Amino acid sequence: DGNSFSSVNDTVTITMPVAYCKTMDWTGALLSPRFISTNCVLNIYGSLKLEAGMLFKTSEISFESTSPGEVITSKGYYYNGTNFRFNGIGGGWTFTDSLKGGANIYLTNGTLNTNSQYIGCNSLFAGSSSMPTLLLGTTTIDCIFGFNANSSTELTLNAAASTIRCTSFSSGANQHYNDVESYHNININYGSINNAICEDFNGDNNSINNLQFTSTASFYGDSNFNKN
Repeated sequence: DGNSFSSVNDTVTITMPVAYCKTMDWTGALLSPRFISTNCVLNIYGSLKLEAGMLFKTSEISFESTSPGEVITSKGYYYNGTNFRFNGIGGGWTFTDSLKGGANIYLTNGTLNTNSQYIGCNSLFAGSSSMPTLLLGTTTIDCIFGFNANSSTELTLNAAASTIRCTSFSSGANQHYNDVESYHNININYGSINNAICEDFNGDNNSINNLQFTSTASFYGDSNFNKN
Protein backbone atom coordinates (compact mmCIF):
# COMPACT_ATOMS: atom_id res chain seq x y z
CA ASP A 1 0.00 0.00 0.00
CA GLY A 2 1.05 3.63 0.20
CA ASN A 3 3.05 3.02 3.39
CA SER A 4 5.15 0.14 2.11
CA PHE A 5 8.13 2.05 0.68
CA SER A 6 10.02 5.13 1.83
CA SER A 7 12.27 5.83 -1.16
CA VAL A 8 11.94 5.89 -4.93
CA ASN A 9 12.73 2.52 -6.54
CA ASP A 10 12.92 0.59 -3.28
CA THR A 11 13.43 -3.02 -4.31
CA VAL A 12 12.14 -6.42 -3.19
CA THR A 13 14.54 -9.12 -4.38
CA ILE A 14 14.01 -12.89 -4.26
CA THR A 15 17.18 -14.96 -4.60
CA MET A 16 15.83 -18.45 -3.88
CA PRO A 17 14.95 -20.71 -6.85
CA VAL A 18 11.30 -21.19 -5.81
CA ALA A 19 8.99 -18.84 -3.90
CA TYR A 20 5.35 -19.10 -2.79
CA CYS A 21 2.60 -16.66 -1.92
CA LYS A 22 -1.18 -16.46 -1.74
CA THR A 23 -2.09 -13.16 -3.44
CA MET A 24 0.58 -10.67 -4.49
CA ASP A 25 -1.07 -7.25 -4.30
CA TRP A 26 0.85 -4.04 -5.05
CA THR A 27 -2.27 -1.85 -5.21
CA GLY A 28 -1.58 1.66 -3.95
CA ALA A 29 2.20 1.22 -3.67
CA LEU A 30 3.96 4.56 -4.19
CA LEU A 31 7.45 5.65 -5.30
CA SER A 32 7.79 3.20 -8.22
CA PRO A 33 8.88 0.09 -6.29
CA ARG A 34 10.74 -2.78 -7.90
CA PHE A 35 10.23 -6.53 -7.64
CA ILE A 36 13.04 -8.71 -9.00
CA SER A 37 13.13 -12.52 -9.05
CA THR A 38 14.85 -13.30 -12.33
CA ASN A 39 16.05 -16.81 -11.39
CA CYS A 40 13.00 -17.85 -9.42
CA VAL A 41 9.78 -19.73 -10.10
CA LEU A 42 7.11 -17.66 -8.37
CA ASN A 43 4.13 -19.80 -7.34
CA ILE A 44 1.00 -17.70 -6.75
CA TYR A 45 -2.01 -19.38 -5.11
CA GLY A 46 -4.30 -16.37 -5.48
CA SER A 47 -4.33 -13.20 -7.60
CA LEU A 48 -1.62 -10.94 -9.03
CA LYS A 49 -2.22 -7.18 -8.84
CA LEU A 50 0.48 -4.78 -9.99
CA GLU A 51 0.62 -1.00 -9.64
CA ALA A 52 1.34 1.58 -12.34
CA GLY A 53 4.94 2.72 -12.54
CA MET A 54 6.49 -0.28 -10.80
CA LEU A 55 9.10 -2.70 -12.13
CA PHE A 56 8.07 -6.35 -11.98
CA LYS A 57 10.88 -8.53 -13.27
CA THR A 58 10.42 -12.26 -12.99
CA SER A 59 11.11 -15.08 -15.39
CA GLU A 60 8.41 -17.57 -14.35
CA ILE A 61 5.02 -17.31 -12.65
CA SER A 62 3.02 -20.43 -11.91
CA PHE A 63 -0.59 -19.73 -11.01
CA GLU A 64 -1.60 -22.61 -8.72
CA SER A 65 -4.98 -21.59 -7.31
CA THR A 66 -7.59 -24.35 -7.27
CA SER A 67 -10.47 -21.88 -6.83
CA PRO A 68 -12.28 -19.61 -9.33
CA GLY A 69 -12.37 -15.85 -8.94
CA GLU A 70 -8.67 -14.97 -9.15
CA VAL A 71 -7.65 -11.86 -11.11
CA ILE A 72 -4.56 -10.59 -12.89
CA THR A 73 -4.11 -6.82 -13.03
CA SER A 74 -1.08 -5.42 -14.88
CA LYS A 75 -1.69 -1.65 -14.82
CA GLY A 76 0.08 -1.19 -18.15
CA TYR A 77 3.21 -3.13 -17.20
CA TYR A 78 5.16 -4.49 -20.19
CA TYR A 79 6.24 -8.07 -19.48
CA ASN A 80 9.50 -9.08 -21.10
CA GLY A 81 9.92 -12.83 -21.53
CA THR A 82 7.93 -13.85 -18.45
CA ASN A 83 6.37 -17.31 -18.55
CA PHE A 84 2.77 -17.35 -17.31
CA ARG A 85 1.77 -20.91 -16.41
CA PHE A 86 -1.82 -21.60 -15.35
CA ASN A 87 -1.58 -24.91 -13.51
CA GLY A 88 -4.16 -24.99 -10.71
CA ILE A 89 -6.77 -27.70 -11.22
CA GLY A 90 -10.19 -26.05 -10.86
CA GLY A 91 -8.65 -22.57 -10.75
CA GLY A 92 -10.12 -19.59 -12.56
CA TRP A 93 -8.25 -16.42 -13.58
CA THR A 94 -9.60 -13.26 -15.21
CA PHE A 95 -7.59 -10.43 -16.77
CA THR A 96 -8.88 -7.08 -15.51
CA ASP A 97 -6.81 -5.10 -18.03
CA SER A 98 -4.42 -5.57 -20.94
CA LEU A 99 -1.50 -7.98 -20.92
CA LYS A 100 1.33 -6.43 -22.94
CA GLY A 101 4.86 -7.35 -23.91
CA GLY A 102 6.71 -10.58 -24.54
CA ALA A 103 5.10 -13.05 -22.14
CA ASN A 104 4.67 -16.72 -22.95
CA ILE A 105 1.28 -18.03 -21.82
CA TYR A 106 0.68 -21.70 -21.00
CA LEU A 107 -2.79 -22.90 -19.99
CA THR A 108 -2.82 -26.51 -18.79
CA ASN A 109 -5.47 -26.48 -16.04
CA GLY A 110 -8.46 -24.42 -14.95
CA THR A 111 -10.18 -21.57 -16.77
CA LEU A 112 -8.48 -18.49 -18.20
CA ASN A 113 -10.84 -15.64 -19.08
CA THR A 114 -9.21 -12.80 -21.01
CA ASN A 115 -12.32 -10.69 -20.31
CA SER A 116 -12.12 -9.19 -23.83
CA GLN A 117 -8.86 -7.46 -22.86
CA TYR A 118 -6.01 -6.97 -25.31
CA ILE A 119 -3.15 -9.51 -25.18
CA GLY A 120 0.28 -8.93 -26.65
CA CYS A 121 2.58 -11.92 -26.12
CA ASN A 122 5.37 -14.02 -27.56
CA SER A 123 3.22 -17.14 -27.69
CA LEU A 124 0.09 -18.77 -26.30
CA PHE A 125 -0.26 -22.51 -25.73
CA ALA A 126 -3.51 -23.98 -24.43
CA GLY A 127 -4.60 -27.55 -23.89
CA SER A 128 -3.86 -30.70 -21.90
CA SER A 129 -5.52 -33.94 -20.86
CA SER A 130 -7.15 -31.98 -18.01
CA MET A 131 -9.32 -30.08 -20.54
CA PRO A 132 -8.71 -26.44 -19.49
CA THR A 133 -11.01 -23.66 -20.71
CA LEU A 134 -9.92 -20.57 -22.63
CA LEU A 135 -12.49 -17.76 -22.90
CA LEU A 136 -11.38 -15.04 -25.32
CA GLY A 137 -14.51 -12.92 -25.74
CA THR A 138 -13.68 -10.06 -28.12
CA THR A 139 -9.98 -10.12 -27.22
CA THR A 140 -7.39 -9.21 -29.84
CA ILE A 141 -4.28 -11.36 -29.43
CA ASP A 142 -1.00 -10.34 -31.02
CA CYS A 143 1.30 -13.39 -30.90
CA ILE A 144 4.83 -12.96 -32.14
CA PHE A 145 5.89 -16.59 -32.36
CA GLY A 146 2.79 -18.74 -32.26
CA PHE A 147 -0.73 -19.59 -31.19
CA ASN A 148 -1.32 -23.21 -30.25
CA ALA A 149 -4.83 -24.35 -29.38
CA ASN A 150 -4.70 -28.12 -29.03
CA SER A 151 -7.32 -30.56 -30.25
CA SER A 152 -10.92 -30.39 -29.11
CA THR A 153 -10.24 -33.33 -26.77
CA GLU A 154 -7.75 -31.21 -24.83
CA LEU A 155 -9.33 -27.75 -24.65
CA THR A 156 -12.66 -25.97 -24.28
CA LEU A 157 -12.31 -22.81 -26.34
CA ASN A 158 -14.54 -19.79 -26.87
CA ALA A 159 -12.94 -17.68 -29.59
CA ALA A 160 -15.89 -16.90 -31.85
CA ALA A 161 -15.61 -13.12 -31.38
CA SER A 162 -11.83 -12.82 -31.02
CA THR A 163 -9.10 -11.62 -33.36
CA ILE A 164 -5.85 -13.60 -33.44
CA ARG A 165 -2.89 -12.00 -35.20
CA CYS A 166 0.41 -13.87 -35.50
CA THR A 167 3.36 -11.77 -36.64
CA SER A 168 7.03 -12.56 -36.39
CA PHE A 169 10.43 -11.55 -37.66
CA SER A 170 11.63 -15.12 -37.11
CA SER A 171 10.50 -17.96 -39.34
CA GLY A 172 9.65 -21.36 -37.96
CA ALA A 173 6.84 -20.47 -35.58
CA ASN A 174 3.94 -22.92 -35.55
CA GLN A 175 0.25 -22.16 -35.69
CA HIS A 176 -2.15 -24.80 -34.34
CA TYR A 177 -5.91 -24.25 -34.41
CA ASN A 178 -7.99 -27.00 -32.91
CA ASP A 179 -10.75 -28.80 -34.72
CA VAL A 180 -14.49 -28.16 -34.29
CA GLU A 181 -14.15 -24.60 -33.04
CA SER A 182 -15.34 -21.14 -34.07
CA TYR A 183 -12.97 -18.23 -34.64
CA HIS A 184 -13.72 -14.68 -35.66
CA ASN A 185 -10.61 -13.26 -37.31
CA ILE A 186 -7.22 -14.91 -37.83
CA ASN A 187 -4.38 -12.98 -39.48
CA ILE A 188 -0.93 -14.44 -40.05
CA ASN A 189 1.77 -12.05 -41.22
CA TYR A 190 5.44 -12.98 -41.04
CA GLY A 191 6.73 -10.20 -43.23
CA SER A 192 8.14 -10.30 -46.74
CA ILE A 193 11.31 -12.22 -45.84
CA ASN A 194 9.82 -14.94 -43.65
CA ASN A 195 7.68 -17.99 -44.12
CA ALA A 196 4.81 -18.93 -41.81
CA ILE A 197 5.05 -22.56 -40.72
CA CYS A 198 1.55 -23.94 -40.17
CA GLU A 199 1.42 -27.41 -38.70
CA ASP A 200 -1.85 -29.33 -38.30
CA PHE A 201 -3.85 -26.23 -39.27
CA ASN A 202 -7.21 -27.99 -39.21
CA GLY A 203 -9.97 -26.00 -40.81
CA ASP A 204 -12.19 -28.92 -41.76
CA ASN A 205 -14.74 -28.45 -38.99
CA ASN A 206 -13.79 -24.97 -37.88
CA SER A 207 -15.85 -21.86 -38.48
CA ILE A 208 -13.61 -18.88 -39.25
CA ASN A 209 -15.16 -15.53 -40.13
CA ASN A 210 -12.04 -14.09 -41.75
CA LEU A 211 -8.76 -15.93 -42.42
CA GLN A 212 -5.90 -13.89 -43.88
CA PHE A 213 -2.36 -14.83 -44.84
CA THR A 214 -0.33 -11.73 -45.65
CA SER A 215 2.95 -13.62 -46.02
CA THR A 216 4.04 -16.86 -47.64
CA ALA A 217 3.15 -20.02 -45.74
CA SER A 218 4.11 -23.68 -45.62
CA PHE A 219 1.65 -26.30 -44.38
CA TYR A 220 2.62 -29.53 -42.67
CA GLY A 221 0.52 -32.32 -41.19
CA ASP A 222 -3.25 -32.26 -41.60
CA SER A 223 -4.33 -28.87 -42.91
CA ASN A 224 -7.84 -28.86 -44.34
CA PHE A 225 -10.11 -26.04 -45.49
CA ASN A 226 -13.65 -25.99 -46.77
CA LYS A 227 -15.34 -22.80 -47.96
CA ASN A 228 -18.97 -22.51 -46.90
